[in-house]
Amino acid sequence: MTITTTKLDPTTGDEVFENGRSVIIEGLEAIRQTCLSRLRTFFGEVFTDTTKGVPWIQKILAIKGVDPADVGGILRREVLASPGIISCGIVEVTVDDAARSAAVSFHAKATEGDIEVVNEELI
Repeated sequence: MTITTTKLDPTTGDEVFENGRSVIIEGLEAIRQTCLSRLRTFFGEVFTDTTKGVPWIQKILAIKGVDPADVGGILRREVLASPGIISCGIVEVTVDDAARSAAVSFHAKATEGDIEVVNEELI
């Protein structure tokens, strides 16, 4: 089954339109975008299910000197829960405590092929 979704601008997160219509993406591009969207969603942010999202504030950014391996484990579980993902290797995370930001790198196998994410800023 092919994954389809509306395309989001990678910088703003806004929906992309062409000629007044939503741009639809599918396959590997859609799976990659869905993974990254899940990683950018804060825990409790989804009003229809407040148990979804990454605990960025609760377990990652609020803790000085958080272990990157712990953060990688949290994010890896989120990637593995994404539709179309079969497996995911080690998730490397760079957390900048001063800037309160994080970037991620990982390799995952999906139903449509391989996904490589390198130093993608999440927050």
